[in-house]
Amino acid sequence: MTVEAFTPASPATVAGIGPYAVPHPYTAGSLSVVVVQAGSRTTLGAADWAATPLDSATAGNVYLTPAAAALWAGATLYVERATQAEQGWQGVQGEREKGLEAQLDRLAMLAQDAQQGLGTALRLGVAIPMIVPGLNRTLIWDGTGIVAGPTVAQIEAAAAAAAAAAGSASAAAGSAGTAAAAAAAAAASAALLGAWRGPWAGPGTVYAAGDRVSNAGSSYYATVAHTSAALFPTDLSAARWGILAEKGVAGVGAGDVVSTNNGSDFANKPATLANLGGQPVDPTLTALAGLDAGAGVVVQTGADTFAKRSLAGTANQIAIANGDGAAGNPTLSLVLPDQPTAEAGADAERPMSALRVTQLIEARRGASPRIVTSLTVNADVTGLPVGVRLIRLSFDAITLSTNDSFLIQLGTTVGILATGYDSGSGGRFGESFRSDGMLVLNGLAGRALTGHMLLTREDAVSNRWIQSHNVSPNLASNDAMRSGGGSVTLPGAVTQVRLLRIGAGFFTGGAFRLTWEK
Repeated sequence: MTVEAFTPASPATVAGIGPYAVPHPYTAGSLSVVVVQAGSRTTLGAADWAATPLDSATAGNVYLTPAAAALWAGATLYVERATQAEQGWQGVQGEREKGLEAQLDRLAMLAQDAQQGLGTALRLGVAIPMIVPGLNRTLIWDGTGIVAGPTVAQIEAAAAAAAAAAGSASAAAGSAGTAAAAAAAAAASAALLGAWRGPWAGPGTVYAAGDRVSNAGSSYYATVAHTSAALFPTDLSAARWGILAEKGVAGVGAGDVVSTNNGSDFANKPATLANLGGQPVDPTLTALAGLDAGAGVVVQTGADTFAKRSLAGTANQIAIANGDGAAGNPTLSLVLPDQPTAEAGADAERPMSALRVTQLIEARRGASPRIVTSLTVNADVTGLPVGVRLIRLSFDAITLSTNDSFLIQLGTTVGILATGYDSGSGGRFGESFRSDGMLVLNGLAGRALTGHMLLTREDAVSNRWIQSHNVSPNLASNDAMRSGGGSVTLPGAVTQVRLLRIGAGFFTGGAFRLTWEK
């Protein structure tokens, strides 16, 4: 083995389970898969992906699980290598050259990893002391090195203080403007109205423009500076005075309401209230007036008794907006599940719409296209979702070029399983058993088999599958039907199925289709 120049894996956009190419050699456990989405980097766990093959002297591929592919769809995917440094030399006689070659290969890969890491690391042009990080503390450059900076809390506090200062400055500027405007208005009013001079003082009194006086119950202001005449009406008719407030018409009758008793001495208060146009005292209105100022829907709980209520929904079933009616009419709506919840089928509380029921049924089953097997040695169906519990295979006049039979093999995201099966198939003229797949017995070139195979997941924890089948030869073969069954335990959830011929021949005709249910 030799190690060529290191070619790092190019970033890829997550679109399905893969494959995502690994264009360099690697050892088992040396790869890691990282996704970056919205600037955040996440290293996927070992259960989210698998490398095929587990190790390689040349290249390989990485496959995501369907769940991880759906979760990180559209994110940027990086495949990184960090080869473990270990001593591979054992010094066994006769194997020195091969052991030395393997160890040198590992050292070459370690050097490539270090070179790749240095090429992508943050570097400075000068040597700096060791950086000692602090909890929730930033790092800053002080001119000679990188030192601990302010904490996140300090930065947030400074930002809040700056925002508060800006708000205070704006409020102060607004208050100053308002005060200046009020002062200007007061100054203008004072300049316009002048001084209060009391009652008009008679002839020969000197008044300045704006002076204010009272006369016969009304108030006036001097429109021009002047010396008063003998009578006020003379100056008024000469436009020396302008009216400020004019005396109203005097009231008539007796029993005026005065502010000193507020009507407490009325002999017949109901009659007085009715004469004033007021609503007579009513216990119902009194009860309503006794309600507090809080929001709510008013309900009558008895005679002249009222209370406030608020509509409340049932969790996960009915949602109510504005239940107290403070912001408008209350609205009620059913709490329907979203698509993922509908597909999960585990919510026992929320009602399901007809559309969600249809979506749930459709999301939990699927089918492959019709696959023609002519002139092939095998055919694969991939991309089955995790959680499949039932698989049906329909065979339509499948024929082989030799006196052989064919197998059905199951697979996971890691690959097709070709061992560990316990299966048998037979008919009137014989039977056979296989451990490398689910056997469907044929045994004659050109014999067309038509029928079904049913595979059910017996245990979701152990991924144990049980199989049964019934197929019939074509009329021309004048042969008996074949039937059988079998079982296998997979290392993980089934995600692919393979139709495989036995022997050196190939399929000469027919087709098959796969359907599944979750």
